[in-house]
Amino acid sequence: MSKKTKHSLKFKSVISAVLAVIMLAGTLPTMSVFAAQKSDYEDPADNWLKTNSRTNELDMNATVTYETQWCPVCNKHTTVMTYRVPEYTKSGQTALNHGVKWSDGYDLNGTVKGNTDSGTPGVDASYTGYHFTKSVCQNCGTINSVDGTGAYNFNNNVYGLNSCDHNFFIDFDNTTYEQYNSHQHTTILKKGEYCQFCKGTYAKAIRQKETHNLDSVIDGQIGNNRFYLQEECEDCGYKTTEYITAKSVVTSYYGNADNKSHTVTVSDLSDSGVHTSIRYGTSAGKCNLTSAPNYTDAGYYPVYYEISYKYQGETMVENGVSYVWLLEDKKDDNNGGTVIVLPEKHEHDYRYLETVAPSCDNLGYERWQCDGCGNLDKRNYTKATGHNYKAITIREATCKQGGLKLNLCDKCGSFYEESTPIGEHKYKTEKVQPTCRNVGYTNHTCEICGNSYITDMTPIISHAYERITKEPTCTDKGYTTSTCTMCGQTFVSDYTEPTGHEWDEGHTITSSSCTSEGVIEYNCKNCSEKMIKAESATGHTPGEAATCTEPQTCEKCGTVLALPTGHNYSEKIVAPTCTEMGYTIFECKDCKDTYNGNYTDKIEHHYHKTVTPSTCTTMGYTDYECTACGDKFTADYTDKLQHDYKAEITNPTCTEFGFTTYTCVDCGDTYVADYTDKTEHNYDKKVIPPTCTEHGYTVYTCPDCGKEYIGDLTDCEKHTYKKTVVAPTCTELGYTIYTCESCGDSYKADYVDKAAHDYTKTVTAPTCTALGYTTYECKNCDYKYISDYTDKINHSYIADVTEPTCTASGYTVYTCENCGKTYTADYKDMTGHKPSEWIIDIPATIEQAGEKHIECITCGEVLSRTAIPQLVEKDRTDEDGNSKVGDFSILVTNKDGKPIFDSEISIDINNNVTIKLPSGRLLDYADQTIITAINTDSQTPKSELQIFVYDENNNAATGKTDENGQLKVPNNKTSTGDNSGTVGKDDEDKKNTFVVKATDKMNVVIPNCEVYIGESNNIVVDLPEGIKPTSEYPVIITVTDQHGQPQQGVTVITLGDADYIEKGVTDMFGKITLPTAKDGFTDDTGKVRIDGMYVFVNDENGAIENAFVKLNDDSTIFVTLPDETSIDYANRITVTITDKDGNPQKDISVTVSDTVENSLTDKTDENGKMVVPPLSEDITDENGVGKVNGYNVVVTDEKAPIANAFITISEDGRLSVKLPEANKIDIENRISVVVTDSEDKPVKGMTVVISETTAEGEAKAAVDVTDENGKATVPPTNIDVTDFNGYGEVDGYIVTVKNAVGAIEKAHIKHNAEVKNEDGTVKTSENIFVELPEGVKFDYANRIIVTVSNKADNTAVKDMSVIVSEKAFEGTETKSLTGVTDKDGVIILPPSNEGVTDKDGKTDISETIPGKDTDGDGKEDTEESKTEYNITVEDTKGKIENAYIEIKDGKITVTLPDTHTLTTSNQTTVTVLDNENKGVANVSVTVTDKNKATATKSTDTNGKITVPVKSTGGGSSSGGGGGRGSSGGSYISSNITNITVTDKNGKNVSVSKSTDKDGKITLTLPNGADLNDNHYTIKATDSKGNAKADISIVLKDKKKNIANGTTDKNGMLILPASEHKAYIFGYNDGTFRPDNNMSRAEAAAIFARLISEQKGEKISGKSNFNDVSKNEWYSDYIGYLSKYGIIKGYVDNTFRPNDNVSRAEFVAMTVRFNSLFNDVKKGSYTVKYTDVATNYWAYSDVAYAKHAG
Repeated sequence: MSKKTKHSLKFKSVISAVLAVIMLAGTLPTMSVFAAQKSDYEDPADNWLKTNSRTNELDMNATVTYETQWCPVCNKHTTVMTYRVPEYTKSGQTALNHGVKWSDGYDLNGTVKGNTDSGTPGVDASYTGYHFTKSVCQNCGTINSVDGTGAYNFNNNVYGLNSCDHNFFIDFDNTTYEQYNSHQHTTILKKGEYCQFCKGTYAKAIRQKETHNLDSVIDGQIGNNRFYLQEECEDCGYKTTEYITAKSVVTSYYGNADNKSHTVTVSDLSDSGVHTSIRYGTSAGKCNLTSAPNYTDAGYYPVYYEISYKYQGETMVENGVSYVWLLEDKKDDNNGGTVIVLPEKHEHDYRYLETVAPSCDNLGYERWQCDGCGNLDKRNYTKATGHNYKAITIREATCKQGGLKLNLCDKCGSFYEESTPIGEHKYKTEKVQPTCRNVGYTNHTCEICGNSYITDMTPIISHAYERITKEPTCTDKGYTTSTCTMCGQTFVSDYTEPTGHEWDEGHTITSSSCTSEGVIEYNCKNCSEKMIKAESATGHTPGEAATCTEPQTCEKCGTVLALPTGHNYSEKIVAPTCTEMGYTIFECKDCKDTYNGNYTDKIEHHYHKTVTPSTCTTMGYTDYECTACGDKFTADYTDKLQHDYKAEITNPTCTEFGFTTYTCVDCGDTYVADYTDKTEHNYDKKVIPPTCTEHGYTVYTCPDCGKEYIGDLTDCEKHTYKKTVVAPTCTELGYTIYTCESCGDSYKADYVDKAAHDYTKTVTAPTCTALGYTTYECKNCDYKYISDYTDKINHSYIADVTEPTCTASGYTVYTCENCGKTYTADYKDMTGHKPSEWIIDIPATIEQAGEKHIECITCGEVLSRTAIPQLVEKDRTDEDGNSKVGDFSILVTNKDGKPIFDSEISIDINNNVTIKLPSGRLLDYADQTIITAINTDSQTPKSELQIFVYDENNNAATGKTDENGQLKVPNNKTSTGDNSGTVGKDDEDKKNTFVVKATDKMNVVIPNCEVYIGESNNIVVDLPEGIKPTSEYPVIITVTDQHGQPQQGVTVITLGDADYIEKGVTDMFGKITLPTAKDGFTDDTGKVRIDGMYVFVNDENGAIENAFVKLNDDSTIFVTLPDETSIDYANRITVTITDKDGNPQKDISVTVSDTVENSLTDKTDENGKMVVPPLSEDITDENGVGKVNGYNVVVTDEKAPIANAFITISEDGRLSVKLPEANKIDIENRISVVVTDSEDKPVKGMTVVISETTAEGEAKAAVDVTDENGKATVPPTNIDVTDFNGYGEVDGYIVTVKNAVGAIEKAHIKHNAEVKNEDGTVKTSENIFVELPEGVKFDYANRIIVTVSNKADNTAVKDMSVIVSEKAFEGTETKSLTGVTDKDGVIILPPSNEGVTDKDGKTDISETIPGKDTDGDGKEDTEESKTEYNITVEDTKGKIENAYIEIKDGKITVTLPDTHTLTTSNQTTVTVLDNENKGVANVSVTVTDKNKATATKSTDTNGKITVPVKSTGGGSSSGGGGGRGSSGGSYISSNITNITVTDKNGKNVSVSKSTDKDGKITLTLPNGADLNDNHYTIKATDSKGNAKADISIVLKDKKKNIANGTTDKNGMLILPASEHKAYIFGYNDGTFRPDNNMSRAEAAAIFARLISEQKGEKISGKSNFNDVSKNEWYSDYIGYLSKYGIIKGYVDNTFRPNDNVSRAEFVAMTVRFNSLFNDVKKGSYTVKYTDVATNYWAYSDVAYAKHAG
């Protein structure tokens, strides 16, 4: 049975979806555990796992999630693992209805046990709408801690019932299908909803029968004359197959010619539903007749046919041939009647017709026909090939269903299906070990169907705790953490109270600012805790008033107090010309800021016409030139004249066509035409006779060309066959072998079917592990098969019960007595240990610790063992100051006998008493604390009792009671114990308290020093035995009062071993180092004293402890930083040196080093400070930012900030920047340095040196000075090098450099180069200097063109001085030229009004005459004009080279070279032509030679002058020319490729053409036509006018411009490729916004610009749309398109310019645009898009566009 399932889920409501998202974010499952519930939905009832106990069963079927909830044990939010299982009961009602709350059957309070009504889901229990829940804290391991410590389930392994919130139910629709019969399947509709947390499901199932939803597949099998039809139900997978016969028989006709029509007959044998059609023909490839041809005359006629079979859309075609054979009539002369003469009996003369190949089922054979009577015969049968079945596995057998194999013949498509039995489960076993939190088990899961079961349950094992004790701190309690080393479960116990903070005097972290408070930080002396207090803000200090662009800011913090006022612009209008757009200049009246806007279109050109007539090779045309700007173009082409061709005939041969070659006698153009057919071959014959194995034939050979072919085949001779019969078997067909006795040829025929198999049956009975089956085996061959499967029998199990114990679960093992298979089930929970109370093994006393344990009262196993702490007796003084410890009563009072309440008293095993004074009570010599000790039993004073007293500041004092049992502290003697000792001293009438501490140079406390007041009233410190201070290992004595304040000027005497004694006085820090030390380690304040000086070591975070400081013999100081601190620009180290009184020590050399071998040396300043790294250097961070001596420095290139640049500043304020190795000083990527002061104001005028390190290790540097913005740039912005486009930028100018060849790359450009006058002074005018690259020169044949424009608005820069220089080399003179840019920002050097003739005596010159102000209004009233001349200079001997030509004010001056002079014997002729090579009359020409001889004359009508004029004689002039022929076509023939060329105006262009050996065609344009201002359409066709694709074409003009390409599929090619002026401009902010949609107005602008360019006219037009204002930027564009009908708007007369343009609208606009310039016929095209109906408004446009591609 196959199934197909469809899923459909939806949320109940919007609130459900929202709540689900919230819950999923925090509480939905993040990991699945156990096999029962996966991340995909599955009803738990469908795969319920049963185990031995209620809790285990719920665990195994739970959906597990990890959630964050409050754990009262951990006292914080923790991660909680939550188990949820739907509740299933037999009644379908929740157990809560009859008081049961917990899975173990107890009520809410856990006191009364009831009935859970539980059963097996899907068997006898159904879902109630409730679920069981259990949780485990992942921090402490407590079960159900989230329900509270007082709940029944707290730390109890049970589940509690909760309602499934209906907001979190999800609808579902699961539909499955089961096959029923060949017509129907059963549909099971399972619909309902399920809880998305526990997966509990409400479902309703409906079963109904439905007809199969069959999907058909049809395959035509023409070889078997049938259609193969397979149908499969898309729902249940049911399949059926069927064969549909598709066969027609075409029967030949055999008879006499009786003057009646005869033809073949057709019998259609196809099954119903097959549509058969037949076409006939007289040859195999041309069957196009609907009826068979009829014949009446005697003869042998083949009738070819093509039969088409069509069944349900699938078509297949059969081709064949039949015959019509009509015998001849004979007349009887005696009777005059007609007699049909039947063919006489004769021996058939069979001729071979064709071979029919064998198929799987049918024999192959040869078809023969009698040449005399037409009788057909089949011969030479070949054995049917038999089916070649290959097994294809359609479905593997699994434990769910049997397999299915398809045995398919790969030759004919015949097939049959074969089923295979259901397979065994394929279980994968996974053993899960028990832990201290979960039971162990073995899980068996079938890898195929997912069926699973559990065996081998093992109990939970005990936790293994490891205990760690944390001491209390200032803020946190002390406690002991017990952590299970296996599962990580922890719990905390044995809490002790925090000690509380002890704050220092505090220091300023952040000074107060204008708007924010300052911050003062206090540090706890005992921990890292900090306390922050605020300091009031100072308020703003207003700066300069706001301007147009700058706001008013606070001088201190930079906060904006007033916004910029904004610009106040005035307007200046610049009128348009025919080459430049008009515009308005806006200038701010306040700050002079300017910008250009309100552009207006250029005005129209005023063209002058020059006509050139046509010839037979060139078309005529007209040149148009604008008299205002010189713009020109060529148009109005006239056809070429006809060629005058001469014909030459080439005769044909038997291998080559004949043809005529036509050659034009005028221009030499040639083409070939008038082809004549080849002549016939003259064949010789050679006849080869037939044999019984080979046909006879004739070989024909042409003696003229050698061509040879074979024809006139004759039939083979007949074979003489002998028969041999082979009988069939059950595996092989029977057949007859025919063998020719003449040649040995043989074939098989007369096949008979195989014999049937004779089977024996062997039955194998089923067992409990295997199916039963029957084996069928043939007696005669090896074939056998298995069938008749029977089901397995049931196992017969024997049960073996194991009862549970304290540590192991109980279970039953079931073993099959037949096959031995076992499984374990019926688990019973382990009983668990029953713990006893604590049992004391050794009691604790004051003298020793004790021990105790807990054991199981059932099995006696020790469950826990722990120590009992040694007893310490404690007490606190009462309100009378009394307490009792040990055997003593202790009284604590002040100096006046008043009791001290709440002192903590303790006594140890040695009767040592410790007293901690209460808070607020310090050890004070002025108010001594008096301790009185009394023996409790005898009530007598206790003398010699050792007492240790300390207060809340850890001031301590020790001593023994006197004979009165009293001790007063502090007194004049004490021990320092583990830390310090407190003594008192009388100073006249003042009582001083001193707290004394002794440490070594590492600041480690020296314990148990005896401190007392000596005979001279000094403090004496007696060091413990074994310590003798030395200069290498000194002792540091610190003296403070009871409040921790340093005591300066106190005399201290230190005693040590070997009679050591030394005396000193404490300094300002209350310290003295004895003997004086030359090295030491800084304390927690970063301070150390060496040789009378104090050294302080700090970083930017505060004091550095344990820095080693050493005073060298040369008075220098060496500081070594501790491991965790290093020298870093991000955290500088400050070393401060003072004398013992705190006075700064200047000019002391200090070396600071760290453990990674960084080291820096410097001297202290007037404040006794030195900083490393010094403040005068820094390294930039990832933002390119550094700071030196209060200056902020930012280093960037043009791409990104530069990190790790090394910055230094010298004493004279010179800033140096060393770039990292990866960054280089490059004109393509300039380096910028911005410098601001401490108030972030730009620093102007600072010298900046930027350096790099080259690959060779050499330093390369560049210098600049910061501008008003604090910015320095290298290379400076006033220099650049041109790129491959000749483009460069300098100080806001764009400069391009070109020559006649094109753009000049690597030219060096500089703005305001130093240019000197002749007197040596420097020119002050602004200039652009251009140095040409090596190898580039300038002269009159190769002029340099420099264009200068403003980068900001791309406007031309007029009157800019430009110097162009060739690259200078050592020992050579620099060659340079100077000029000034014109109104277009262009300068040509050498100037275009100068020239030098070449070897042909020719040069070109031009002169531009600017417009003039004729009425004095300051505006030009006349347009600028440009004159261009081609000059030729020659004398009677030839052309004159190197003559200097200049034009000025329309007059031409010619200076002859030194080799030529003005003489009448050798007159000089100057010819002046325009750019159309026509003579220019009335031009004044002056010729001068080296002798200053001068002659002036005006040119004649031919543009010539000849000077000097001879006094006698005359002259004549002649000219003219002619042509013949009339206008002709523009076709040029090359072999059989004809070329047509038209220009952009559609005029034919006559070109010359050549073709190379590879067929590449080169076309040359006529004079006057070039590739720069025109484009040409080339069409290639063959001699019949058909398009020729992929023809490679090169197009050249007379100026040596070249374009090339290949014709497309239509034989078309446009050269050069079409170019448009810009029609997309982007936005004013410099963006293009490529991801935005295009608006209708933007689309209109694009099409308007394209039409304007194509038509050569200005964009203008009035829009009549309601929503298009004339003031909008797009108004003219929309009006212009509306004029041409490109846009039509909407029915409400709106255009909606800001709406997005749709695809259909854009297509319609494109088609209408195309129709302006082409013949567009839209009506005949169709298109099949599913979303474009035929009545859609743009259907015809879309169809046309699709067709046009």
